[in-house]
Amino acid sequence: MPKKFKGENSKASEAKARKEAARLEAAEKKKKEIEDEFWRDDDKHEEREKKRIEQLDKKKELQKMLEEEESTLVVAAPEPSAKVTRAQIASHRAQVEAAASAGGKKQARELSHDDTPLEENINRIEPVEGEARSIVEAISVLRQPKEKILWLAFLTRQLPSLDDFLL
Repeated sequence: MPKKFKGENSKASEAKARKEAARLEAAEKKKKEIEDEFWRDDDKHEEREKKRIEQLDKKKELQKMLEEEESTLVVAAPEPSAKVTRAQIASHRAQVEAAASAGGKKQARELSHDDTPLEENINRIEPVEGEARSIVEAISVLRQPKEKILWLAFLTRQLPSLDDFLL
């Protein structure tokens, strides 16, 4: 039989002491965390205000960068497209031809709107009877003589009865 120890097992007592020290250290650490949490300065309003100020500063900086970039870029504004009439095209051609015929040495001065006479816009002219610019207008022009003849025939038949009715 093995010999019985009358004293304490040194390895077991060392392990117990280590476990107890670890347990005490964990308890002390937990207690310190609780106390730190209690005394922590967590003013939420200040944090929100700081965050808001940071965002505003960032926004201003981005705006400045955008303005600097836009100032460096030179963008030509597109010219508005205006309708050009046939008369304007013809007058422009005449000016170009006149400038070319002058030998090219003299540049034709730009005529202002006051110098040129006003010409009627042919796009806005009401078509004369018998003149059509589209299929629908052509059909209506072809129908008109028949309708006029029918209307005149109706009037000649009905005028005597209308005279009797009115008198």
